[in-house]
Amino acid sequence: MEQNTPKEFINRIYEVPKHAELNEMPKKIMFLGPLTFGSYESKFVKYLGNYHQILPIDYRAMSTTHMTAIIQTQMENCDEVWVSKGEIINHRFLTDLARKNGKKSVIFFPDNFYRYPETKDFLPLYDFCFTSNTDFLDCDFPVTWMPGGFDPEDYRFAKKTEDIDLLFVGTAHPQRVPFFRKLGEFCDKNNYSFAIVGNNWQNLNMKWWKMPAVYNEGFADVASKAKICLNYHFSLWGVNNKCFEYTAAGSCLLTDNVIGINQLFIPDEEMVTYDNFQDLTEKIRLLLKKDKRRNDTAERGKRASYQNHTIPHRVNSTLSILAGTKPPEIQTLPIGEENRANTEKKT
Repeated sequence: MEQNTPKEFINRIYEVPKHAELNEMPKKIMFLGPLTFGSYESKFVKYLGNYHQILPIDYRAMSTTHMTAIIQTQMENCDEVWVSKGEIINHRFLTDLARKNGKKSVIFFPDNFYRYPETKDFLPLYDFCFTSNTDFLDCDFPVTWMPGGFDPEDYRFAKKTEDIDLLFVGTAHPQRVPFFRKLGEFCDKNNYSFAIVGNNWQNLNMKWWKMPAVYNEGFADVASKAKICLNYHFSLWGVNNKCFEYTAAGSCLLTDNVIGINQLFIPDEEMVTYDNFQDLTEKIRLLLKKDKRRNDTAERGKRASYQNHTIPHRVNSTLSILAGTKPPEIQTLPIGEENRANTEKKT
């Protein structure tokens, strides 16, 4: 698909023949989400357009009054209503209107609930709920676990170089700053090159910070330059997209032991997890000392992501579940005391 400017992207109606694997007629889907060019939602919509016609509404780019008017108009033209995130949407109005008009309603939440806590109160209003957060799998209404993924188009020109021993890409946050300062000092002491890429680090006197946040092809390029890519989740109840993006770049993923990660990748074969700071430093030493083990893990992780964790995979799984054509590949996780213990703070 050709590149579009943000405005062209938002206004475009995707009308592409249905995918051969889904034996259903193409539908018109009203999709409300933060459709900023290059966002996960915009990429999801791009691939969803291979199956159905999309009527996109970027709710962050308009007033509430304007959004309400568009919803009322498009409700007559669509077959289904999908929402991504929806932190400023009147969910009861939307779902009541969809139900009144006989339209299926779906909420798709590819982010952490701690960022949008109000959304969880409206999930039961929808006919179907998909979320990447495992903390809501044991709630009293139907929820399907659907982790994120990566866009293969972002990695077409990424070239593996391994210029950096250890890389972290992410935003500065109060709980992250002391952890990464301590980690930077550890790397200096052991002569490991360490780079932090992301926003809000520049005024924190962190000499390991190299540049602001990068996205899409820029992220793929930076990630491909590292021997080890480090992941540090805000919440241990959800696997973030960096797990798939780092591995897709061909780097060895070293991630905190979040619930669900072991269902997506084989531990110590396709990625490596750490439980606390001491465990992290021991595994950094091991992976940087044993090149073959690190490279083999990186290669297997990359293969796993391309075979199972692209955004097209998630679109296909979501549509298959909604159509009832096959059991969900990723739907349930055991949320017991052993998994809950993994959510202890990383120190």
